[in-house]
Amino acid sequence: GDPALGAEIAKRGLLVDPHDRTIYNNLCYALLRAGRVNEASKYIDKLKVKKGTDSDLYCEATTGLYEFKNNNIEVGRRAYLDVISQFGQKKKFDLQAEALLNLALAELDASTTEAKITAIKSLESTEFMKYPTIVLLRKLVQEKLNVFKNK
Repeated sequence: GDPALGAEIAKRGLLVDPHDRTIYNNLCYALLRAGRVNEASKYIDKLKVKKGTDSDLYCEATTGLYEFKNNNIEVGRRAYLDVISQFGQKKKFDLQAEALLNLALAELDASTTEAKITAIKSLESTEFMKYPTIVLLRKLVQEKLNVFKNK
């Protein structure tokens, strides 16, 4: 729930293992969620999306968020939709839900025309999921949706 703290923790992790792509992914995600896009751009190439593993899909989703933050909305959306589809094919519905909620956050942050419907769909489809990450993401989506509706 605290992206700035998450970024600091990831940076400490890189001191221990400076080649760990998962740590770079966590760092980029945290920096992007904290609005530190320029700083994230220094690390985004470390994600090297390969396609196939869950780790690759996490990196692809983070790359999608990076594209959203750089106003490449369609590229970012396609990345998220691909990740959502692949997690669905793998029957990893909790990870699919996380990706959908993160897409909703990205859409809301970018104030896209699809933001409201994506947010509502993500909240409806994850309503009964109790995984801690999903509960946290749902709360963030709901808060941002409330602000978005009041604009």
